Amino acid sequence: MEIAGCSGASAPPSWYPPKGCADCYQGEGSGSSYSEALDRARAELCKDIAVVVESDSTDARRHVLRQSRDSTGREMEDAEFEELATIVQRTWARCVFDGNMPLSEQREDVGDASYVVLRVGIGEYRRYMEGRTVLVVVEASCAGVDKEGVGCVVAEHLRRSGYMVTRDVGRARLIAEVKVEVSLSEPASGFAGVRTAAGDVVYRMVRRSDGAEVESKQLRGVSARGFSEQALLEAFHADALKRLRAAFGIEEQAGGPAPR
Repeated sequence: MEIAGCSGASAPPSWYPPKGCADCYQGEGSGSSYSEALDRARAELCKDIAVVVESDSTDARRHVLRQSRDSTGREMEDAEFEELATIVQRTWARCVFDGNMPLSEQREDVGDASYVVLRVGIGEYRRYMEGRTVLVVVEASCAGVDKEGVGCVVAEHLRRSGYMVTRDVGRARLIAEVKVEVSLSEPASGFAGVRTAAGDVVYRMVRRSDGAEVESKQLRGVSARGFSEQALLEAFHADALKRLRAAFGIEEQAGGPAPR
């Protein structure tokens, strides 16, 4: 007796796997469900972007990315390109996408399998990243607060979230404002000169075009004790950074590079 219907899995569609794209980034994935195939395609797309951006070769697509122009006709500056490489390195494994990334998608289901290809044009990706350029501004009520340290943690969070940190005010499409309010008390009688510091750290990122809030964090009740003002501020700073990292989900040892 001959048994029929045992020919195995269905063949993939004729267009899969797709050929490489000369003017875009591309990722493909297959799976038993659309969501599984999409996740794999996203991961491959991010990997493709990372390989091109971080490459030291004369990759043609890397050259196109560096020469892409914005609406004012300016080419991508070296510092900005280096920042892009930094944030890509931070984010590609997690595939940080938002609803504004200009992706095109090709999908086909064959039998019990799904096939997905994602593409984004190099120029479109460049413009997309221009729209995610952030200037970090830290203000403190006390001159002894380490504003640079606070800015580093915020910048690390932004890079991990797929934003590009810049020092160029004119280029920034968003502003990440951090306000550190701290008050120092005088030693109380009977406490052998122990002073206390208490305050808040308020973080808010807004779009420059309309002032709309993108995200915010409020850390209330940051505090510290010390015998001298310097020791007191150092302890306050350490507590503020620890709580900022926790709020952003950054591991304790990851301080990140300073904002560019």
